[in-house]
Amino acid sequence: MDEAQQTAQEEAIVKLLSPIKSWRLFTESLQRMSEKGSKLEESSSESKADILFTGLERINSILDGNQQRQFNAWVGQLEHRQPGQKTADTRMAVLPFHPHFQPHIKYGQVRQQVMIAWHNDLPSNQRYV
Repeated sequence: MDEAQQTAQEEAIVKLLSPIKSWRLFTESLQRMSEKGSKLEESSSESKADILFTGLERINSILDGNQQRQFNAWVGQLEHRQPGQKTADTRMAVLPFHPHFQPHIKYGQVRQQVMIAWHNDLPSNQRYV
């Protein structure tokens, strides 16, 4: 994926998630993170939790460290309410994360995260600070 595609993908995710204010709507969106956008249903081999975690993994796989922190804070602010229950007046972050407009910087940061996670041996002179 080239830098323009990566930026477009980030912007699309932000556009999709920005209107979401409740956990229920977020989980419904995660269930639709498939190739065709259709809702994935539980099966004998995959539970609802598996489906939700797959959707989260898809989002997390394109986020760098700072975006991940922003996204986690956004998820933490989602309201836990029942269908039909009135929404509380919350001061929620408008965007789930800020898309990068310089993906070449992000590539190095994501590469570092992967190297540390897989090998934990990235030389200190190649680490982003």
